[in-house]
Amino acid sequence: MAYFTERKLKRINLPTNPEYWVDVVEEYKYGELKKFAEADKDGNIDFAMTADTFLLTAIKAWNLDDSAGSVLPITQENLDNLDKADAMAIIEAASAFAVEDDDSKKNSSK
Repeated sequence: MAYFTERKLKRINLPTNPEYWVDVVEEYKYGELKKFAEADKDGNIDFAMTADTFLLTAIKAWNLDDSAGSVLPITQENLDNLDKADAMAIIEAASAFAVEDDDSKKNSSK
């Protein structure tokens, strides 16, 4: 069995138009966790990452396209153009995975 395996992703259909989807990380790697959570000496987590940085870290693929039908790259500019409801749905889904992943690591170390 390989230590480094393929990423687990979760597909989210966007609430404003379910034909569009976004794949977010289901299990974060250590380097990603370091980007958006800082722990103090007691192990308390401080989620200091901005929503924009979090989305750029969490989103790995999507089928969001422009008027010509071309799938757009995952960039800050394109994130800024998301409908608020869609952005919030992605943040909520991806955040749940981040917290679950962090909690499971804490529980497994006890």
